[in-house]
Amino acid sequence: TIIKALPEYLILSGRNASSEIYVSGKISTFTDAVTGFSGFAIAFYDVSHHKQKEDEISYRTFHDHLTGLYNRAFFDVEMKRLNSDRMLPLSLILADANGLKLVNDAFGHDEGDRLLQKAADILREVCRKEDIIARTGGDEFAILLPKVDILEAQSIVERIRDSCLQQDYSPIPISIS
Repeated sequence: TIIKALPEYLILSGRNASSEIYVSGKISTFTDAVTGFSGFAIAFYDVSHHKQKEDEISYRTFHDHLTGLYNRAFFDVEMKRLNSDRMLPLSLILADANGLKLVNDAFGHDEGDRLLQKAADILREVCRKEDIIARTGGDEFAILLPKVDILEAQSIVERIRDSCLQQDYSPIPISIS
């Protein structure tokens, strides 16, 4: 049996075990009309650069460029996916970074960006890996908490408040409502 097709790409380990090389290939079969000898040739191409670009596009499609959190598009998809009996209870926390307009107006947009990044760091620190944290608007965030009831969700809200109080951030104290 001759292989008719190769997978989209194969992953090979690089010289050091921590690197991977993505390769794609093509198979050509041949038969010599005179001798009847048949065989095949396989050519491999390094597509690591293309795979890296593909991964970057995928990342940018579903992540907020400023905070690194998921974006609204990903949040909407996940909200539908997680809305199933096996994920219940499903809790949702909606949060706003307080004072963004004030910081932007008084100290500039770079400082406002820093405020949003700090708020994102707090949310990442407090939430579990399986939670979906997204920046859904300018200063708005949403957190989907699969298999979390109202008491656990309230505990997470309290941890967010506590973490805000412990931050050494200026020009204004950070708070998330």
